[in-house]
Amino acid sequence: MKVTDLLTERQRLLLSLTQTKEYLPQVFENLDIDRESTYVLRSLAYIASENGWKDVPERDAVRLKGMMKCYHIRFQASFLYASGILECWNRDEVRYFIFRNAALKIAGYTGSCVPVGSISVFVHPHDRKKAVASALQAGFRAAENDPDLLVKETSGLLFVNEAGFFAGEDPEKLLLRAESCRISYQHDRMLDIPVPAPRDLKNMLTDQITGSFCNSLDRNELFYLLWIRAVIDRRAGLDAYRQPEVTERTGTLMKYGMSLKEKAFGHRFESEEESVANSLD
Repeated sequence: MKVTDLLTERQRLLLSLTQTKEYLPQVFENLDIDRESTYVLRSLAYIASENGWKDVPERDAVRLKGMMKCYHIRFQASFLYASGILECWNRDEVRYFIFRNAALKIAGYTGSCVPVGSISVFVHPHDRKKAVASALQAGFRAAENDPDLLVKETSGLLFVNEAGFFAGEDPEKLLLRAESCRISYQHDRMLDIPVPAPRDLKNMLTDQITGSFCNSLDRNELFYLLWIRAVIDRRAGLDAYRQPEVTERTGTLMKYGMSLKEKAFGHRFESEEESVANSLD
């Protein structure tokens, strides 16, 4: 069974459009924008914006553009505080890179369609003390119950070092392969920010497809990860890989995840998720 077999018809269509660069206005037919997942709405906004919002129903276009604007404003507000720290790190030759959703936006893959909460960073262990000192001096403070998260107003810098976040790859090797992206802010200022190379970003997402999905059994999140991976493929000119298949190990993890959910909620699920897990018997 391929991972894409776990998606709904609309999700499969959206993923196909993202991969082939086509545009079909009928993806908006019978769309209930109030009930659709945010993951699907982001993909719809991305596909529509890539095609100049051609033939998108006016009501849907207004709401999707509003969602993108909200994401953009939140990121700009967060990045305004973080940019000062990144400038200090560049000046002090701190070795670091930005990853996760912030990297996708900074590298120009997804524009305003993807929200960013805390900005995830990897800082070389030898430079971490210096990096944290710069942040504290700039007014950031350690978040309660999370010493790796430094916050200031709407902005958060999340220091991540665990190899599990990097598809099992040595993050120092990712640092050596990182690419510099130039981003403008405050209209007239430019900042060079290192992000993982496209193939490294893709590999991290691929690792999440089996890891995060199997833990949460959330097909909307699965679609989101596949969609982002397809966008990276196309923008970076990478060879598209075959969609991953549900292996015996993946199936076992899915069943285990379902049993945990049943214990947490105190009842058995009669949902699509359960039927998918049962189909693996």
